[in-house]
Amino acid sequence: MSDRNNRKKIGIITYWITRSNYGTILQNYALQTFLRSLGFETFLIRTDIPLGCSRKDYYKSLLQKNGFFSLIGYFKSRLLCKIAWKILSENKNDEKRKFPDSVDKYLNPTKIFRSLSELESDCPMADIYIAGSDQVWNTYGENYATISEQIKAYLLCFAPDSARKISCAASFGKNSLDLEFESLFKQELSEFDFISCREKSGVEICRKLG
Repeated sequence: MSDRNNRKKIGIITYWITRSNYGTILQNYALQTFLRSLGFETFLIRTDIPLGCSRKDYYKSLLQKNGFFSLIGYFKSRLLCKIAWKILSENKNDEKRKFPDSVDKYLNPTKIFRSLSELESDCPMADIYIAGSDQVWNTYGENYATISEQIKAYLLCFAPDSARKISCAASFGKNSLDLEFESLFKQELSEFDFISCREKSGVEICRKLG
């Protein structure tokens, strides 16, 4: 049997869809390059899981949960983000960046999984699964029904029981975890073999979860 067949496989799930963010591609390339230098076989697990409810249902939930002014604030922030994005991207030619080509060439990607159930039923096999880096544990203030499938994927809920689970510089993107996600994170992070966070605030969140 060849050395290649004896090499342990590592599946990495992280952000990969981007039009203009070099960091999204480079952080995964760097991690895979490092792991390959240690003798592992690595691949990128690609997901594109849509929101768990319609925009209309999300707006209704936001209104009921936080009130009218919260909804107005949400629309205002979205508008400002769109304006900022248009200004910043006016002089960019995203096609020249060829990010999809780089993903295919350097990151050994899987097919694109469109749901958590698809990922669970057709799980790409590996000895070790890594979540991160980047803000993979940021719930972005979304309610549980809206974003739970995405977060469960980044918490490696799909991984077989026999595999090891690791986070690499995973970030919550904030100083505290949204309350409705606490029980999920507490349960799933207890299944990890090793956890590393990008910020000290993330370490503190994990510590509070036990």
